[in-house]
Amino acid sequence: MKQSKIAVIIPIYNLWKEMTLPCLQSLLEHRTEEIHIYLIDNASSDVSAEEIVHVGTELFGNKFTYHRFEKNLGFAIACNQGAKLAQKDGNEFLFFLNNDTLLTHNCLLPLLQAFDNPKIGALSPLLLFPQNQKVQHAGVSLNPLGGMRHIYYNFPANHPLVLKNRYLHYISGAAFLIRTSLFMELGLFCEDFVNGLEDIDLCCRISNAGYLLKVVPESIIYHYASQSLGRMDANAANFKVFERRQPELVYDDPFISKKDNYIPILTKEMQYCAVLPHEKAQQYTKAMQSRFSPEACEKVLEREPLWIDGYDMLATYYEEQNMPSKVCYLRELAVSFYPSRENFEKLIASLKKYGEKERAEIFQNQLDTIMQKKNDIHYQDEIRQHFEKLAKSDSIYQELYENRL
Repeated sequence: MKQSKIAVIIPIYNLWKEMTLPCLQSLLEHRTEEIHIYLIDNASSDVSAEEIVHVGTELFGNKFTYHRFEKNLGFAIACNQGAKLAQKDGNEFLFFLNNDTLLTHNCLLPLLQAFDNPKIGALSPLLLFPQNQKVQHAGVSLNPLGGMRHIYYNFPANHPLVLKNRYLHYISGAAFLIRTSLFMELGLFCEDFVNGLEDIDLCCRISNAGYLLKVVPESIIYHYASQSLGRMDANAANFKVFERRQPELVYDDPFISKKDNYIPILTKEMQYCAVLPHEKAQQYTKAMQSRFSPEACEKVLEREPLWIDGYDMLATYYEEQNMPSKVCYLRELAVSFYPSRENFEKLIASLKKYGEKERAEIFQNQLDTIMQKKNDIHYQDEIRQHFEKLAKSDSIYQELYENRL
């Protein structure tokens, strides 16, 4: 396979020593392809331009380009500037990369090999949390309530559903490979967004142009996730821009869940999630109740992370063993997979018990917001009308709404 010229475009704002420098060092250590680094600085204040240029040149020689803005212009403008510089230098591919990432051995090659399929528009590696090797990103989906989520978030990295070969409607821009020609043809990242949904908007345009998107699980990158200060500040405004630009959205999460033998549901609190079939969940629960051991319970959860009773059993056990960090971690996983009022209240109680008052307050605020919406007649009416509209395209949405718990 001939070597391809890849521009690695990294937008940065502060976190030089904590994130950017380790990211650059991992690129140097694990590069196997011909790469050129484009570091686009949104007016960082924690490091001088001279130091960045010195370190970058020391690591990559003339394959390092630094561009600095005089103020923070955000993700989209920074990435677009990097892409323009990369295009001038004749790079065939653009690899947009967050600075809070660490590459692993030979991670670029599987992505390039996947481009042998001419229908591929863009690709992402499998992104894992470095702290626990669990999934941060294996694709993005949109649920019928309008929420974006990373599919199989917090699943084990080697889980069969994580490794499944599938095409997606949406992938993350945290590590995003696309041909330079296609990126330019589609008009770059939309600069109306402020640090959010630029990548999902681009995915919509890629799909609408007839190309495919996927995650390549053979390619692994570690991602600390959302390290930039104020990362979520513009969420509401970004969603308004997104809805204006992409009126025909694909609410694909229920279809992904059903194909993978999970059941998409709306909880009593009007939260969307996917669950194990009831019979299967009960089978695990009864077996563990009859003969519990923490090792066996953990093994089942590795195999079936959506078995919610297992988190409660393990958390109760570790509470008896006075292991606070494990209790809170398990309670938080239960909330992430099944955001019921009961699971929130168990998590909040554990956090308070072990002195984590600030985190308890964060989850209490989340629960309060959920319950306010649940009891809001106008919100409920909006949801009903939304599902009635969706039901015209597929009965799965009608079933989901009618069978809400």
